[in-house]
Amino acid sequence: MDCFHLMGYEIQKDYCFNGLPNVKTVISAITPHSLVVAQRDEFFQEALQQSNILIPDGIGIVLSARWLWGERFRKLSGDDLHLMILRVLDAKKGRCF
Repeated sequence: MDCFHLMGYEIQKDYCFNGLPNVKTVISAITPHSLVVAQRDEFFQEALQQSNILIPDGIGIVLSARWLWGERFRKLSGDDLHLMILRVLDAKKGRCF
């Protein structure tokens, strides 16, 4: 997957589902606020860093990548991702926790 690095985090640029992973996958949404919180909370920072996938949830993340490196991509909110996952799982009679 195509990604960029910001403050020690590997953030996916355009994550979409062509199919769901067949293994347990931890997906976290990273926002400017979560970056600030992670600087003060080592457990939260560790949780973000140990996520299998970090998605850019917040225009601040998208704009910082554009300003710093000229990267262009769209944000994917956690709500949008959740709906995508539920639709795919509903069609497959799958489960989500």
